[in-house]
Amino acid sequence: MADTHTYQYSIEGMKCEGCATKVQDAFVKVPGVISAQVNLADKSATVEGKYDEQSLLDSLKDTPYSAAPVKE
Repeated sequence: MADTHTYQYSIEGMKCEGCATKVQDAFVKVPGVISAQVNLADKSATVEGKYDEQSLLDSLKDTPYSAAPVKE
């Protein structure tokens, strides 16, 4: 996909692999997301695609997790 981008996010609230899976599942349901890799150990996610970032962040609003873009 031509205009895709990859961004890093810090994830708060994850305590187990099940948590990481729930975050990943929420992210991949966002329109335009091609892939989402969630790392429980460093509480981060790498998301690739052409998506609206606010929609990605909002995908966790009804969960105990939150995401924030990692500033480079």
